[in-house]
Amino acid sequence: VARGRDDDARQQLVGVPLGHVARWYAATAYAVIDAELIADLALVDVAAVAVEQFEPYAGELASLGTAGCLGPVALALGRMAMVAGRTADAEQAFRRAIEISDRNELRTPSTWARAWLAVLLRGVPSRHAEAVALATEARREAERLGLVAAGAVAASVR
Repeated sequence: VARGRDDDARQQLVGVPLGHVARWYAATAYAVIDAELIADLALVDVAAVAVEQFEPYAGELASLGTAGCLGPVALALGRMAMVAGRTADAEQAFRRAIEISDRNELRTPSTWARAWLAVLLRGVPSRHAEAVALATEARREAERLGLVAAGAVAASVR
């Protein structure tokens, strides 16, 4: 598949266009992996469409069948909403991801959700103290868990 033809590549891999959630046992997990890629590459147009696809699943956990749990769909939704410029939706999704992760004792996604929420809030003067507190908590937990990348995201908030 030619470089830059993400939907074609995704279609060949699993039969679902990039950023869309299909209805089979591991589809949500694959969609969450897509969402991380969409956010990392800042694919604004794809993120805007994918947010709509993810919203109905925001309260669910993404799992690969019996292979493992990737965490709350809300975390991926928050990242894509942030890329799409939907800050209120991103904040709501990150807070939901924290709540779901903490309730299910999922430390890794909880750490990531706090780090990304801190990044989102750091530019809002009235929310800066909250951003720093979230970042500090995320950075400490990232160090305990050995999550170097999450620690770096959290450390970017000062």
